[in-house]
Amino acid sequence: MNKVARARYSLAARLTLGLVLVAVLVIPAVGSILYWALARQLEAAEVKEVQGMVEVVRHVLDKAQGPEDLAGLRQHLDDMLIGHERLRIWVISAEGALLYGGPSRPKTQIVDGILTVWRDDGVPLRGHSVTLDVGPLVPRANLLAGYDSRERYRLLADYRQVTLTVSAIGLLFTVALSVAVTRRGLRPIVRLSQEAAALTPDNLSMRLDSEGIAYELGALVDAFNRALGRVEAAYHQLDAFNADVAHELRTPLASAVIGIEVALARPRSSEELTQSLRETLEGLTSMSSMVNDMLFLARADRDAPLDGAEEIELARHSQIAAAGLSGTLSERDQALVVTGSAWASANPALVQRAVANLVANATRFAPTGSTIEVDVDQRGPWVYLTVRNHGETIAASLLPRMFERLVRGDAARSGESHHGLGLAIVHAVARLHGGTTFASSADGVTEVGFSLPALKCDDQHDMDR
Repeated sequence: MNKVARARYSLAARLTLGLVLVAVLVIPAVGSILYWALARQLEAAEVKEVQGMVEVVRHVLDKAQGPEDLAGLRQHLDDMLIGHERLRIWVISAEGALLYGGPSRPKTQIVDGILTVWRDDGVPLRGHSVTLDVGPLVPRANLLAGYDSRERYRLLADYRQVTLTVSAIGLLFTVALSVAVTRRGLRPIVRLSQEAAALTPDNLSMRLDSEGIAYELGALVDAFNRALGRVEAAYHQLDAFNADVAHELRTPLASAVIGIEVALARPRSSEELTQSLRETLEGLTSMSSMVNDMLFLARADRDAPLDGAEEIELARHSQIAAAGLSGTLSERDQALVVTGSAWASANPALVQRAVANLVANATRFAPTGSTIEVDVDQRGPWVYLTVRNHGETIAASLLPRMFERLVRGDAARSGESHHGLGLAIVHAVARLHGGTTFASSADGVTEVGFSLPALKCDDQHDMDR
C-alpha cells in the first residue's frame, strides 16, 4: 500500500473523522432539541396568556347585569388589555352582534385546524375561539382571541441563527481538538512503532517500553515482547543450528576433498581407486542423510499436513523398524524385546523412522550383551511408545534438551548417522501426529519415547477381533 493510501486510512485520520462525525451528529441534534423545547415553551406561554385573559373576560361578563353596564364593561376590558399589546379579543353575541373589540367583526380562517384572525390593519393573529355562557347581559357569547406571534417567530429565528453559528464554531473547535487529542493519544503508538522499526537481528534482545502507556497498549506491548522473545530464541537457535550444520558438514566434505586429492596425487591401481571412492561415498552418504533429515525437519517446522495416515498396530511396526538394525544389534551382542500392543492412526513410515532412531540411539549407549526394550502402552486417549536401555545415567540438565537439534552431549547425540538429528526427528514425528516426546534417566536406566493419539476403544476392539 502506498503512502497516500496509508495516510488516507491511518488510525489518526479515522479517529479524527470518528470524533468529528460524533460532533456532527450530536451538536445539531442538541441544538434542534433546544430549539424545539424553546418553541414549545413560547407557544405554551402564549396559550397560557390567552387562557388567563379568557377567564378574566368570563368573570367580567358574569358581573354585567344590564345594558347600562355595557359601557363600563368595554372600559374594563380596555383597561385589562393594557400590558398585553400582542393580545386582541372580540366578544360576539349569540345573535352575531359585536359587543367588544372594534368597529367590525374580524376576518377569520381555519387551515389544518389552526384558526387565524386578521386585525384591522391586516396583521394575522393566532386565533383562539371560546364559547361563553355567562351572566344575564350576555347569556351566550363567543369570545374570539388573537395573539400576535411575530415576536415569537423573530425570537426563534434569532435563536436558530445563534444555534447554527455556535454549532459551526463548535464543529471547528471539535475538528481542531480532535486532531490535537488524537495526535497526543497516538504518540505512544508512534513511539512504539519507532522502537519496533529500530529492531534488527543484532539487537533482538531489546524490548518495547510499556512505561506510561494505556492498559490496552500495555497488553499489546507485552504480547509483542513475548513474541519477540520467541523470535530471539528461534533466531539464536537457527544461528546455532546453522553453525552446527556447517561444523558437521565440514568434516565429511574435507575428508572427501582430501581423499580425492590423495587419489589424484599419483597414479593409482583400480583397487586403490575403488577403495578411495568407497570411502568418499560413505562420507557423501552421511552428508546426504543429514541433508534429508534437515529437509524433513524444515517441513515439520512449517506444520505441513500429515499425509499417509493409516490405522496401524505399533508393536508390529516397532519390530519392523528394529529389524533394520539387526546387524548393529548382532555386532554389539544386544537383544531387542517388544512388549505391549496398541493401535493408532499414524503414518507407518514416519513411526518406523522414529522407532529406528530411538533404538539406534539406545544401541549406542547400552552396554554390550544388554537387552533393549520397546514398550507399547495405551493409557486413556494416548499411546506411549517407550525405548528403554541400561547404561550410563544421563545428566538431568541435559534431559530437557535431548530432542533439540545438534545438542552437544554424548548421551543426546543420536540417529543412524550419528549427526545429532535423530531425536529431533522423533520429536518432529510426534508433533506432526499431535503427540509429545519424553525422556527420563535414573539409576542406570534411560527411557526415551513419544506419544500418539490412540484410536477409539471400539475401533481397536473391532480390529483385535
